Amino acid sequence: MKTDKILIIVAMGIEAKPIVKQLGLTELVPHPLDEDLPTRVFHEKINNKDIYLVQSGKCKKHELSRVGTQPASILAWEAIKELNPDLLINAGTAGGYRSKGAEIGDVYLCNEFKYHHRLMAPITNFVPYGVGHHHACEVSQFLAGLTIKKGTVSTGDSITCSKEENLQIFENNATLKDMEAAAIADVAFIKNVPFTAFKAISDIVDINDSTLEQFNENYKAATSNLAKELILFLNNLTENPVIYNH
Repeated sequence: MKTDKILIIVAMGIEAKPIVKQLGLTELVPHPLDEDLPTRVFHEKINNKDIYLVQSGKCKKHELSRVGTQPASILAWEAIKELNPDLLINAGTAGGYRSKGAEIGDVYLCNEFKYHHRLMAPITNFVPYGVGHHHACEVSQFLAGLTIKKGTVSTGDSITCSKEENLQIFENNATLKDMEAAAIADVAFIKNVPFTAFKAISDIVDINDSTLEQFNENYKAATSNLAKELILFLNNLTENPVIYNH
């Protein structure tokens, strides 16, 4: 499989900014996706590869970043349909669990994607559907020179979690949690597009400090590390095949 066209999906502008800057991407105005989407699209041809970065943009009503699973799913579907990528990458920040070895600024290559907020009645066969559970494509051959960890990411639509959600995160054996990766993995699975994700730890979940305060203090360092490792990964990409493990 070729990796000539790479699509990076990012939720927030503050996550996208250092990647756009370091790659020298140019914003496409108007963007090539559905005109009703408030998304931003950036592009550049680097080493004979088309690199696209799409960022969810801001909610027209609240003027805030469109975070969460629904905006991520819509954006992934539309971007795949219009841009037809060979490889899809979700890049962003995440909360990490110190009990699983995560520390602020660590960058993870996510190898499994699960949900923790789609809680189904335990007596039904919908429980596995609720968890989701997709695997990333195999990209180990492109990790030379990267300083990253690997782990499972659990996705939900709230920054703070209920007791039941925390239990599901534990059962998911998650090292980190975010608000979009599993949703994008769902779309990639339907569209049969190889998918992986890079996440930088901006806050530690299993301590008593405020998540928001941690994020505000650490996101610049986290997103800088994220951009560095992602760019090293992109530089390592060759014509070698990427294996998609559903």
